[in-house]
Amino acid sequence: MGGEEECRAAFALFDADSSGTIDENELRELAAQLGASMSADDVRTVMREIDADGSGEIDVEEFTAWWAKDAKARALGNSSTDSATFWFSSVLAGVRNKLNSAGHTAQ
Repeated sequence: MGGEEECRAAFALFDADSSGTIDENELRELAAQLGASMSADDVRTVMREIDADGSGEIDVEEFTAWWAKDAKARALGNSSTDSATFWFSSVLAGVRNKLNSAGHTAQ
């Protein structure tokens, strides 16, 4: 599975209701499934970081752009100084592990 396919598979994990967007509840619920909890402030910070159009939901294009940005930062050895965004990067690491255990290749 390539990077874009992996990203779309990760997006599908977050988009629990298959609406084509990720809302605050879906973000919080997946984090809990991965053994983490998010405060309301953390959720709002992550949403502001990723929701480029300010709609209150993250669509697949916004998620893909953020995923690529996160992958580039990891490749360069950089991490975000924003605690919620750093935390979300950690959640994505859990998502990548979940995809790997299902037989997908992480990028």
